Amino acid sequence: MTVWVVCGAARGAGKSWIAGRLLGVLPRAVHVKHGHGEHRPDRDVRLFHDLDQVRAFLAAPPPCEHLVVESNALALEGGGDLVVFVDAPVVPPVRRPDADALKDSAHLVVACDVTEEAWDAPLAARVPDPALRKAVRAILAAQRAHLFAHILRARCKVWLEVDGRHGLGEGLALLLPWVEASGTLAAGAREVGLSYRHAWDLVRQGEAALGFPLVATRAGGRRGGSTTLTPDALRLVALFRKLEQEVEAYAARRLARLLHGEPDG
Repeated sequence: MTVWVVCGAARGAGKSWIAGRLLGVLPRAVHVKHGHGEHRPDRDVRLFHDLDQVRAFLAAPPPCEHLVVESNALALEGGGDLVVFVDAPVVPPVRRPDADALKDSAHLVVACDVTEEAWDAPLAARVPDPALRKAVRAILAAQRAHLFAHILRARCKVWLEVDGRHGLGEGLALLLPWVEASGTLAAGAREVGLSYRHAWDLVRQGEAALGFPLVATRAGGRRGGSTTLTPDALRLVALFRKLEQEVEAYAARRLARLLHGEPDG
């Protein structure tokens, strides 16, 4: 049996919506809710007001393949095989004070600063059926789009300089992998929509600032010469892309915290 625990940062984040959709795709699933509401006869859910009641139920559950539990408290104490956290929009009415702790406890985080690709590894580790993983991911993606489609986003531009001279930016970082893949600077330039002259200027400008060659050209042969990237260029482009991703992820997290009212420092 797989125990799914759904928790959230605030009322209205969509815990019950996600739990209901999971029940629709998970085979032989049972729904449990921990909270202070009233039982609704139109819903097939076991409602418990006390966490000890939830623990007792989990100790001897009915025959099922999946148990979907809505409970912030159970998530905080590390219960469940897959914990799903649903973040709140950037300015919710009331955000739980333990929202960040809930987020840290989760395997699957639905938030503006977490990409959908981040769900793949936790799902693959606990859900062997690829079709079921795809269905779960679609549910999480739908709620993410609903909550965060129209929020503020931080955008960053990264480039590398040496003594104030431009060495590597988005244009050159886009061009160089295509040069490596195509084997010539001319073909790489065509792939990214640059003239050969502009592409060559970018390469020469980068090499002059960085102090080492970015491309190596070999002449001769029936088909003419070829151009490949130097080992230093390959390493630098990989580092640039990693830095770019990390800067954007930090900016998204920081913006969300500032909008939630987190003080500086």
